[in-house]
Amino acid sequence: MPPYNGGIFLPTPLQTTHLIKATILKKILLTALAIAGIATAQAQISIGPIAGGHLAKYSNRINGINYAEASRSTANWRLGVAANVPISNHWALQPSATYATMYIVSPKAAPKNTRVDPNALEVPVCLAYKFTPGHNTLMLSAGPTVAYHVKTYETGPGYGTSSAGKTYPVLTRFNIGVNATLGYEWQDGWFLRGYYQRVLTSMYSDAIYETYATPAHAPILTNFNFGITAGYFFKLRSGKKQTEAGKQE
Repeated sequence: MPPYNGGIFLPTPLQTTHLIKATILKKILLTALAIAGIATAQAQISIGPIAGGHLAKYSNRINGINYAEASRSTANWRLGVAANVPISNHWALQPSATYATMYIVSPKAAPKNTRVDPNALEVPVCLAYKFTPGHNTLMLSAGPTVAYHVKTYETGPGYGTSSAGKTYPVLTRFNIGVNATLGYEWQDGWFLRGYYQRVLTSMYSDAIYETYATPAHAPILTNFNFGITAGYFFKLRSGKKQTEAGKQE
């Protein structure tokens, strides 16, 4: 529970950090949606399936020391939908929604080589630059990502300093990260992308941090992954063309 001061509950430094990052991400997403709303009125929007695989690596730091260095990278897969919303001749907004597996494997020295798989629904919103629009083209993109963990792994006595009979989540539901992509798009709709993604906020829940008397000694669990995805864009009818077609009718 946050500290109590004169009838007001004050957020902990960790909660304040989460709040600031969430506020920044909210503004970025709202800006992206506003741009997409304006662009969709005139642009030729494309949407289609996307699938691929990635390798994930985790960092579990306590006092600056990474206790997950001995853990191995794990192979994962993802499946979802992606969109392309042109903003100008070279620039486009490329949001996507994918379901991704996220296996967390502890160091081999840990008991029973512990593994959990929270999995997540990830929604990156990237700004892309296409070098030769209208032709087969190389593209670069980057932007924020928000992830929703399907599982949080409830635990109870025996972990941290929880009270007997009580349970609490080990992982947080939401995480914020960044995404960078290098890819190639063909005129017929196919595309291939290589990407790097990193989580910026700790994946541990606030309940975990509340078990530590000194927040500075609490662990910080983050991850990064890189992989390859492929997909196909189906072009949708633009808002401008629909309006002109309506007038002709």
